[in-house]
Amino acid sequence: MPRGTGGSSVWVLILRLENWGLSFIIFVCYVASSASAFLTAPLLEFLLALCFLFADAMQLNDKWQGLCWPMMDFLRCVTAALIYFAISITAVAKYPDGASKAAGVFGFFATIVFAIDFYLIFNDVAKFLKQEDSAQETTADKAEGGWPPVGSTREPGPSPGMVTAGTLPSLAGSWLV
Repeated sequence: MPRGTGGSSVWVLILRLENWGLSFIIFVCYVASSASAFLTAPLLEFLLALCFLFADAMQLNDKWQGLCWPMMDFLRCVTAALIYFAISITAVAKYPDGASKAAGVFGFFATIVFAIDFYLIFNDVAKFLKQEDSAQETTADKAEGGWPPVGSTREPGPSPGMVTAGTLPSLAGSWLV
């Protein structure tokens, strides 16, 4: 599922750049503050946002189909929002210096940006899954012929030629050596 196709690709790029920029600013604020124990979270999120920005720019989601890019991005945004919210509350409430307060305020802003990002990702994934489910249902109905029409004598159940438990050969004898 390509994310950011059509008119929303500009917004995806803006959100990625905001994630990256805010994470860097928060990292710098925590380095300069007395709450330096919290600098690991923004550093890791900065690097993850940089990796996802690079992956979008190089269109790696199209080249590496085995990875579920929307789910990885969704989990990154959810965990970043939760972690930034927690460390921002702690930084603002516990540490008195200005750099910690600035990091906390930027952290609250980053929480909002990441929440918007994971909301948009969730909507994209939900639309994609809804389209995929409806396509599978119509394909399955065409393949099986659908339910019998009203008034037909055919009972719902296994289709002719379908393997059921009664038609499977016994495998118990082949397992005993």
